[in-house]
Amino acid sequence: METKITKKSTLEKILNNFDVNFFKEVEEGIHNSFAEAELVSKRTLQEPERIYGIAQFRHLLCEGALRMAAEKSGFVSHSLHTEPRGGRYSIVQSGGVYLLRTNIQTHCGSPRLTKFRKEWSYFNEWLEPQQMDFFNEVKEPSTDKLCVMLIVSSQLYGDDQSVPAYIGIGVPYPDLSGWELRKSISEILALYHDQDTKHSTQSEPETTIKDTAFPVLKKRN
Repeated sequence: METKITKKSTLEKILNNFDVNFFKEVEEGIHNSFAEAELVSKRTLQEPERIYGIAQFRHLLCEGALRMAAEKSGFVSHSLHTEPRGGRYSIVQSGGVYLLRTNIQTHCGSPRLTKFRKEWSYFNEWLEPQQMDFFNEVKEPSTDKLCVMLIVSSQLYGDDQSVPAYIGIGVPYPDLSGWELRKSISEILALYHDQDTKHSTQSEPETTIKDTAFPVLKKRN
């Protein structure tokens, strides 16, 4: 049996579980992290170490920024250990939607294949169409969980390193080969605005203008 999934339904799942203020906080936090990483690396490191140092500073600061945005917006966040241990990563949960970061690259392509990212991306198996098997019963994957990733890219070396090139979210394929859905934060914020406008329009009471004109017959001479 084939499961029909639309990008609209995936987006609605995200919009219904997170709110506009969370994504505003995320955007502001990422911008601040890039600016601070540039400042600290210039103050503490020399070339050629600076280019490697700024990348590490960004990673650490963006991790904290994601958790801080969740805390300000009242969402659950965790800093989990990788397996095998050796690193930490942050994840934000709201309902059945789980948001974690990709590694910061100079493009918006597939995230680095790590064990923990692959484990979370398995939640998205239900996004893949299920084909009927006449010989074996195929169990359809659960649709109650969704893995979303925060995508942040940096400028090319030589350009302004104090600002990110791109901030957005993506819904990865289960094998992390690409994105089922990718939207910039600006596009996400616009969707919330459209929702509010639609809700406001629907909730406004219909106004009826009464006709107060009174017909007068023209007198004949």
